[in-house]
Formats: sequence, structure tokens, C-alpha cells
Amino acid sequence: MHYVYLGTAGPRPSRLWLLARSSWATLLFQAGLRPTKPSSYMTVVAFPRGCTGLEATDWAALSPWN
Repeated sequence: MHYVYLGTAGPRPSRLWLLARSSWATLLFQAGLRPTKPSSYMTVVAFPRGCTGLEATDWAALSPWN
């Protein structure tokens, strides 16, 4: 499986990485360096490794970091 969240894709989910990226995005918003406040709701997408076409998708467009 591959997992997608906050504009990244990886072979395994990482709650620590998810929390760190979310916290950093919130800090940037509070400092005025990010235009929108990150949502408190997250959707993590999981897809089978056999779906190689999905791996090449620009996930940042669907789950932007900025």
C-alpha cells in the first residue's frame, strides 16, 4: 500500500510525520507565511502498490502543502 497526505506519498503512514507537517503548516499560517489555515480534518488515501499509475499522480494538487 501507498499512503497520501499533505502533499506527500509514502509506503507507510506516519502519524508523527503527519502531526509534524500539520503543526508546521499551522505555525506558518499563524506567522502570516501561509495563506490558509490547515484543516483539522485529514483524509489519508491508501492505494495498492500494484497501481503504479497512481504513484505518478501529482498528489500535491489534491492534498496541497501550501
